[in-house]
Formats: sequence, structure tokens, C-alpha cells
Amino acid sequence: MSRYLRTIAVVLAVLSSAICKPIGGLFHSAEELAYRQTPGVARRGNYHAISTPGGGVYPRLEIRDLKKDTDAWNIFILGMRQWQEEVDPNDAFSWYKIMGIHGMQQQWDSVPQADGGPYCALIEQTLLVNARTAVSKFPDGGLKDRYSKVLETLRAPYFDWARKLAPGDPILPDFFQRPKVDIVTSTGNQTIDNPLFSYKFPSNSRKDLYDPNQLWWSEYPNTVRIPTSQDASAASRNDVVESELNKTSLNLRERVHHILTLETNFSNVSSSSYDGDSLESVHDIVHMTIGGDGGHMSNVPYSSFDPIFMFHHLNIDHVAAMWQKGHQDTWVQPQSQEYTTFARPNDAVADENSALYPFHKTIAGDFFSSKDVRDYTVFGYTYDDISDDPAILLQTIEEHYGDPVPSNQKREASKVPKNGTDADQVYIAQIKAPKFALPGGYFVYVFVGEAPGDDSDPSCWNSHPNFAGSTAIWSSDNMKHTTNGTGMVNTVVPLTWTLQKHKADGKVADLCEKDLVTEYLLKNLSWRVLSVQKHDVPLGAIPGIELSVITASVTLGDATKFPVAGEYEIVFTQKVAGKDGGYC
Repeated sequence: MSRYLRTIAVVLAVLSSAICKPIGGLFHSAEELAYRQTPGVARRGNYHAISTPGGGVYPRLEIRDLKKDTDAWNIFILGMRQWQEEVDPNDAFSWYKIMGIHGMQQQWDSVPQADGGPYCALIEQTLLVNARTAVSKFPDGGLKDRYSKVLETLRAPYFDWARKLAPGDPILPDFFQRPKVDIVTSTGNQTIDNPLFSYKFPSNSRKDLYDPNQLWWSEYPNTVRIPTSQDASAASRNDVVESELNKTSLNLRERVHHILTLETNFSNVSSSSYDGDSLESVHDIVHMTIGGDGGHMSNVPYSSFDPIFMFHHLNIDHVAAMWQKGHQDTWVQPQSQEYTTFARPNDAVADENSALYPFHKTIAGDFFSSKDVRDYTVFGYTYDDISDDPAILLQTIEEHYGDPVPSNQKREASKVPKNGTDADQVYIAQIKAPKFALPGGYFVYVFVGEAPGDDSDPSCWNSHPNFAGSTAIWSSDNMKHTTNGTGMVNTVVPLTWTLQKHKADGKVADLCEKDLVTEYLLKNLSWRVLSVQKHDVPLGAIPGIELSVITASVTLGDATKFPVAGEYEIVFTQKVAGKDGGYC
């Protein structure tokens, strides 16, 4: 969902939340904001503004690493609980109101919602305000002083679902899966409802969430992931979420690696309006994988209420910041907006100076722009794995997202893999697809080798031995009538790592032999469409969808230079003929 990316939101993340460039501290002091938690207290000035914090630049940590710091983790959980449970839901800074900016509510801070560049900044700083409020309740003395010291450098964590993990480590950490959590509170040790597991909706939310065509959204008492049912008794199936993330983990890693090393244009990286892969598209499949059929993360207007949303979006910002560090000569370009938002009509042209509604940088009413937030470090944060040293940055990208290299194919330590282990050629399945073909969106699965049979269970296709990867087209019905554009989006499934494996197994020639690889893919590549419910959908039911295999030569980088892809060429295209499918 790129309506912000298309209107220049700073990096990516989507819909109203768009890019999560954390922009420092809230303009009001921490004490005043804590005081503002009381309903009816007047705000200072005309608007709530976000501004740069003092105290220096400190890193956001990957959430598993934050968990290793006992004090920081406890403060973080205290802040999450304070925000979700103690702040009046009618307050502008409540979880319900701030997360509602993403798409449910039409305005925040007296302004129609549209662009979300500073959205993650608002989220981060409100979390820290609530953490300070929670710590202020502790008795004076050693523990309070210790926690206050930690707060000086604490930043919100990100959830990196693409990073390599140690064998046996779950992709969905257990702290997202447990309904209860043990913490230290101002009154001692307690077991509390886990604020990372779900968010409980306020009693007055039903009228806001009511949808006559999908009644379950107003019936759910709390957020759910791949739920057991679509009614008030629904429970999250986090074990299934873990399984689904695990099945797509290598695909996500290859896509992130490809974006970081071979995509060089900001517009392409930020928006699925352009050819090639984008963080917007990667963002979409994570949403749909975690939410599943009937889960909040799969519903554009309500996804932000799930606590995992903020850490997912912070990771999109994290990857975008890493990409930006290696590609500092490209930024937001003027672009016509395809979709209407609450504050901007379609066809409006936006550039780096356009306002990112509804986020004010001054209490007088001035808005942030993409130009304001290009240098994220001036807003008091960086990331724990981003370096100004190109050699360290490239090494980190390979350590976190590179393809595992068999021991007999290890490169010299000074060499950087091109897009995998030993390929001088990159291959991609590029898919053009209609955004609104199915309610809520759909998945596209790609196979190289014999595909699953028609009588097989589609929900198991992503564990098939010939599964090469998947992507997703995510949409919301309330966006369908807000565009004058084609409604077509671009997404990809990388094929290079799959082909490298097939080469190692003796199934295909060297990847530089384009004609032979093309012949192999023409015989062995197939693709399927699945609904959000994981039902098989005939390709012919998706009007205009097509898949092209594209390839480019890759010039190897070195210890300080990124690899460079040459011009991509289409080696073949498969278009769908007839409503029952079939290629032409």
C-alpha cells in the first residue's frame, strides 16, 4: 500500500503509516505529555508537534537483542502496558488514537490523515513517554535511578523477520506468542497480560470498527493473528504464524539482500509502482503472512492495532536506512499520486518538499516533508547494525541476509557475493498484477520444477520442495474507488538462489548461459495464485496478471563497493489467457 510512498513518504511502510522515519522527540516535554494523559487537559499551542530530541543519537536494537538487556526490556514492556492500558482511549496520544492514524480514522491533530513519514517517530516517542511515566511510579532509590539512566538511551526496537538466525531459533520470538509476561513493577514482581501478544479494544470501539460486510472486526475483543474463527471467540494461532514465516524466510532474506545490494534507485525501492522489487512489496507479504485470513495485520485500516505492526514497520525503516546508507545520491523524485488519500487527491504531484500529513513539526502548524527527514540521525536514532564504513556495511549485509555458501564455494574474505554464492547473472520473476482483483489481496507462488498437483492442499504449497518463493498483492476495498490509475502493481520473486541450488544439483548449466537457463525455466517454471484464505485461484480470474523472467549480468563488487547489475532484459513473459488460466 504505497499511497505515501507514492506521495513521497520518506522510506517505506504503507498506507497512512508509510515510512517510519523516527523523528525525534515530541515537541511537548515528557512531563507535559505524561500530564496530557489526563482527559481534558489542554495542549500547549495549536498542534501537537514532533521535534528533535536532545541527548545524542542512540541505536534502535533488533527486538531479540533488546530482550537480552533485562532492565531495558522491563522498561520497554512497562511502557507498552502503560500506553495500551492506562491512557484514556479518547486521548490523542492513546494507543487507540495513534494507531488509528494508519487508516481507520480520517484525521489526527485536526488534520486529515494522509502521509506518514514521521509516523514511527510519533510512535517511538509516545512509547518512551509512557515508559518514563511507568518508571516515575517507582519508589525513589536504586532501581528507579537505574531505570532512569537506561531511559536516556532507550529507543524502540525493530523486528527483523529476514535476518539469519541461529539453528532452532523461532522467526516469531516467543515473547510475541505468550499471552502473559513476568515483569518488575513499581509494586514488585507481577505476571501481566503481554502487551506484545495483542491489544484489547476499548468498549467504545465497536462503532468505529463496524463493517456491515465483515462483522467480525467489531466483534473481536482484541487483535488476532491467523485466528481460529471470525467472531468474538477468536484466538490467535501464533504457532501457524511462526510456521508460515519460517516457510517464507529464505524468500524474504533473498528479497532484502537483492534490494540492499542491487537496487539503486529510491523510487524503485520505495514503491511497487515501478519495475523491480520494493520494500513496499516486501512489507505487504509480511503483513498478509502474519495476519492471515481474518487477522488484523491483513486488514489495512486495522493492522496497526496489532502490537507487532510497529516493530514490523520499524524494520522496514531499518532496511530502508541501511539501503540509504549505501545509496546516498538518490532520493524522492516528483511523482503523480495514483490513489486519493484523506488529504490529497489522486493525480496530485508530490515531491520532497510536499507536506507529510498529519504530522506537525511546529506548534504553529508547519508539516514535515521528506526533505526534512532525509538525514535520520538528526532525529536522535540510528540502527545497531548500520555503519558509515562501506566495508563494515557490506559485511553486515552479507552476514545478516546473504545466501549460505557451501564450504567448497567460499569466497576470499575480501570479496562480496554478487547476489548469492557464485553467480555472475541474476534472474528474477517479475510480476505485474491488478491490486484489487481479490478482496483483501492475494499471494503469488512460484515453483521451479514439478509443481504441486491440482488435488494437493494449497495451504502446504509453500513447503513443497520446488517452491521458489512467493509474493503478495495487498489491498483494501476502501481504496478501490480512489484511483484514476491502472490499479496495476509490480512485485517480484527472485530466482537466483533457487537456480544456484539447481546448478549444484546438476539440473541446470552455469547461470551465465542465459539461453540454457531460459530453456530450463520455460520447461520448469510455473506459478499459482492463492487467496488470503489460501484457496487456489485460477490465474484467469486475475485479469491482466503476467509474469516475466528478467535477467541481468552482475559486476562483482569488492570490500568497499556494492555489486552492480547491468541492464535487465526480459527473456520470456507468460500472460494468462481465458478465465480458467493457461499461458499465451
